[in-house]
Amino acid sequence: MNKQILIGIMGGVILGLQGCGGASSSSSIGGSGTQTPTNPATTVQLSGAVVDWYITNALVFADLNKNSIHDAGEPSVRSDANGFFDLSQADITATDYDLVAKGGIDKATGNYYAATLLAERHYKNITPLTTLDTLLIRNHGYSSADADLIVQKLVGMEDKEDVVSLDANPATNKYLLSGARMLAMYNNVLTEVMSQVVQSSDTAVYSQDDIKVKISRDAWDQMAAQVDDEYREELKKEDGDKNKVEPEIKDKSLQFMVKLLLEKYQQQYNLTGVDYQTLMPDALAKAIFDYVDTVTDDDFVLSGHAFGDDEDADDVYMTTVQTTQDDTVVKMVQQYSVTGTVPTVQIKGDDDEKEYGDDDDDHHG
Repeated sequence: MNKQILIGIMGGVILGLQGCGGASSSSSIGGSGTQTPTNPATTVQLSGAVVDWYITNALVFADLNKNSIHDAGEPSVRSDANGFFDLSQADITATDYDLVAKGGIDKATGNYYAATLLAERHYKNITPLTTLDTLLIRNHGYSSADADLIVQKLVGMEDKEDVVSLDANPATNKYLLSGARMLAMYNNVLTEVMSQVVQSSDTAVYSQDDIKVKISRDAWDQMAAQVDDEYREELKKEDGDKNKVEPEIKDKSLQFMVKLLLEKYQQQYNLTGVDYQTLMPDALAKAIFDYVDTVTDDDFVLSGHAFGDDEDADDVYMTTVQTTQDDTVVKMVQQYSVTGTVPTVQIKGDDDEKEYGDDDDDHHG
């Protein structure tokens, strides 16, 4: 199932893409991007998969200016019915860009995938794991090795005998899948919480799902920022010995991620009169943490299901498991809903919404 990503430099030089690049920009995943360097043209051949579980019909593109918007001239493709993509484009002069996946249909649940995922250009697949890993490298200055170690420890897979590269296909490894689903559920929670106060400015043009794709991107950004902050604090306590630091997303971490998101929207959209503990009270944060911590072990690591042996059986298993997981965390947020009782802001969706939206537009409402 795994497909390799290869980048061939014109002139016959082929580079294996197993290594990871260093930090490239301090801009956020939804930031203004960086200038595109002028270098000899490159023929890019990219093959991989978009996987939370497999995401079909996602817009996958080479984000040359790192603004997470599919701009004119940026090569793109849709992921196929199994979540895989093949992207080949000549005359790319950028040597530093990201791969972005937006929207699509979750193969496990059948629902519109109202989220954004990210990977560095040399990663094999685009997943929640590669998203956080890439943001730690790009936004917070970590080396690829240090970012990998942080993410591996964060999702509890650094000491597993069968640990594989973070950019491998999570659908074929229960530890990777457990970690990917953990991060994805936390991102889903942050997106659902913030969508109570961040809404569409024109529902005829941008559905709330379109707005969630945008919120999801900001949520990944602030998740990385909070992970970075907590990691550096622990690193100080351990006198700089990174091997002793055990990063973890806890219930308090989720609350501070909401706080960071609120600060961003207060600055960007003048959202006022909302407190992060109102949106993410202690009881909700603890319930989310306890649930995610339990099901990522029970449904994947301890389940006994052999992922990667039978694709059809995997799909059947994930249809039940992921639907239950996603529905449960959304219902938890709804149980503590403050919709209608707190101020809101209305924003536009991304300019490329028509490209990453569902072909049938059935997610609009």
